[in-house]
Amino acid sequence: MIVITDNARVELKKLLSENSGETDALLRLTANEEGQLGLILDHEQPGDNIVEHEGTKVFAIEGDLAGHLNGVTLDVEETPEGPMLMLKQEGCGGGTCGGGSCGERQQTCCGDEGKTCC
Repeated sequence: MIVITDNARVELKKLLSENSGETDALLRLTANEEGQLGLILDHEQPGDNIVEHEGTKVFAIEGDLAGHLNGVTLDVEETPEGPMLMLKQEGCGGGTCGGGSCGERQQTCCGDEGKTCC
């Protein structure tokens, strides 16, 4: 299961409040056909793994996707553009790996090799 740091929970709640006026909306981690991960605004679905911050549901991951994210941590890093959510995979030198592998899908973001931005 993915680990969500306290800093990431704060940033998720901030992003949610800035981008949605709906009280039941949350941010969902999704994967496309190529295995690239991203965030979308959505609503809770049956079988979701839900993350709360200060009593508000802020983040959802489908049960099937959550099972592929063992060893992954969602955290916040400060960049020149401001705080950015980052996925970090154990065993990748502290970086991240799109699709859960350290192969060809490893991406570069914000000048830091091996980090994938959300």
